[in-house]
Amino acid sequence: MRKGLKIADITVILLFSLSFILTVAFLSIIPIASNNAYYMLQFEKNGVGENLNYSIGQLETITSAITGYLFRGKSSMQVYFDGTAVFSDQAITHMADVKVLFVGGTILGFVSLAVFFLCLVYLFFRRKAVKKNFRRINYLVFLVFLLLIVAIAVYAFVDFDSAFVNFHHLIFPDPEKFNNAFFPDDDTLINILTMDFFFDVFLNVVVRIAALFFVYFFVVQSLYGKVYAKIKSSFSEKLLR
Repeated sequence: MRKGLKIADITVILLFSLSFILTVAFLSIIPIASNNAYYMLQFEKNGVGENLNYSIGQLETITSAITGYLFRGKSSMQVYFDGTAVFSDQAITHMADVKVLFVGGTILGFVSLAVFFLCLVYLFFRRKAVKKNFRRINYLVFLVFLLLIVAIAVYAFVDFDSAFVNFHHLIFPDPEKFNNAFFPDDDTLINILTMDFFFDVFLNVVVRIAALFFVYFFVVQSLYGKVYAKIKSSFSEKLLR
């Protein structure tokens, strides 16, 4: 019985850790990718309106079309100005592939969030029994993930173009979809969503992930480490006064 509980405890701790990582990724990426104001800020920063001769109103229309298609159930991303289509057929096809990833990622994010809270409830009731394994496994997961993030960040800072290409190899293993993700220099999509845009997104996501992980580390340490003992002792002393 005890052996079975120990295996269950370790399994739940691992699920808790992995679901937290996926939830953090979800909470770091989706709010940026679906934020119209963020797009407009980047367009202004990168001079997109001036480069493509689009007004602020037109850029707002384009932004709403992109986020509406990817996240809000809009059936098409295409935009027309004076009867002329903004996006090429290749761009429309590629963004359909991107939408599949975002839909799948959103579902995975919500499932991970649910698993995280279910594991949290289990671990709360088993907190004394899992204390030792919880700290050890979570610190290990934290260290591995931190090293992975640092390695990716260093790689991206050294050669973002190469990192960008390899990232697309990872998310689009199908050769046709991978090739479809790279455009001629004059394609409107890559002149709107520039490499500078994606580099800024990358920086924001890394900062958010790092911040959420440090909060997580503090919570784990607070619940199972010396910080928790100090807080508990201080609180007890105040009650006894």
